[in-house]
Amino acid sequence: MARKLTNREKRLAAVLLAAVCAGGLVIFFKWYSAHTISQRAAIAATRAQIAELDLWIAESDIWQGRGEWLAKHHPPAYRAEDTKSACVEWTQNSASAAGLTLGNLQLREEISAGGIVEVGMSVVLTGMLEHLVRWMHRVHEAGGFREMREIKITSDADNSKVRAEIILVFLCESSNASQEPS
Repeated sequence: MARKLTNREKRLAAVLLAAVCAGGLVIFFKWYSAHTISQRAAIAATRAQIAELDLWIAESDIWQGRGEWLAKHHPPAYRAEDTKSACVEWTQNSASAAGLTLGNLQLREEISAGGIVEVGMSVVLTGMLEHLVRWMHRVHEAGGFREMREIKITSDADNSKVRAEIILVFLCESSNASQEPS
């Protein structure tokens, strides 16, 4: 038969039970706080995603208009040497028309991706700053399918002229997406 616990043993058992309960509560609250923090982070990420999607929805009319414009105005078709010479000719003519001096022009390797061929060139232009700005504006006019990737502008000692080193890219539509140029 089991003997009765003494008062001292009863107190010791109560202290042990309280310690086990306190340890259990500490473990539970650590888990609960970590779970709460992760759930709050998930809720914040979801709210940020919803805000981004709301922004996309708000801009959908703009992008739909741009898509319609692109459907009507395709970039020029890529034809190897013809395209390169046309790009060089446009750059030379537009620079001289803007009153700029074309110092150096080097074709870069073409890049093909997603049915688009990028014909790039390194260009060095010299002239007055306002002429350069007008030329840069002309590069980005609608329907031109041109962009400037890198621009480095320095001025001469008396600030009368600037020298611009530009990487200019012409975007062309690949005539056959499966047979893109190398």
